[in-house]
Amino acid sequence: MLLIPVQRLPLGSLRIILIVASSACAQAQGVVPRPSFDVASIKASTSTAYWASVAPLKNGRLSAANVTVKQLLAIAYTIDPSRISGGPQWLDLDRFNVEAKVEVPPPDTDLPVMLQSLLADRFQLKVHNEAKTASGYALVNGRNGSKLQPVGHRDCPMEAQSQAGCSGVRFAGRGLTAEYVSMPAFVRFLSRMLGTSILDETGLSGSFDFTLDWIRDEAEGASTPATSSDWIFSALPRQLGLRLESRKTLTEMLVIDDIRRPTAN
Repeated sequence: MLLIPVQRLPLGSLRIILIVASSACAQAQGVVPRPSFDVASIKASTSTAYWASVAPLKNGRLSAANVTVKQLLAIAYTIDPSRISGGPQWLDLDRFNVEAKVEVPPPDTDLPVMLQSLLADRFQLKVHNEAKTASGYALVNGRNGSKLQPVGHRDCPMEAQSQAGCSGVRFAGRGLTAEYVSMPAFVRFLSRMLGTSILDETGLSGSFDFTLDWIRDEAEGASTPATSSDWIFSALPRQLGLRLESRKTLTEMLVIDDIRRPTAN
């Protein structure tokens, strides 16, 4: 039994003690509460926009607009969507608006586990991990080496989009623009863009600014339809001195055993 000395305490301090006491009792019984939201609203999105937005957990609140369940799974399990296997087609097609909150703001690191709890509760999600051999690519240096030069250090926030010069990788015009991007981060972007597993084997350290323009490759004779991602294979070696090389890789996959459309709010 956990004893708390009787003394006059401010209400806020008493609340903290009670929370700690409850947690200690649960752990003593071998039960550790799984982080979860107190309240969550999930509604079908009527937006016709292509883009989705997810506001990070802040003050105990999470807001996601026009997201697919595949995107939520990727955040919940901190995994590239290309490594999610199984499940119905609507995981990539149906879009939702999600509003969730918890009374006591948790650490930001709890967000993935809280989303896992939400998906299990409202979508009846059941998953397991499995290593599979899959076709993918490795990003490597071209025959004449990389054309990239690292840029100097910048004080960039965790959410780089909030500061000029730290915007990550984004589609811009008819190509890509990258600012203060490491190779691992660029590889993650390419993996999502191409929908497949990609390894970083460039050996390049630091962060980089660069652009990739498919129009330039089209002018040089590459057959590059504007609606296809095939242009990236010719643009990388010509413009950055990098190339994508086919690989068979043993990849840890998140396999969906069961999932249902969300229950009513």
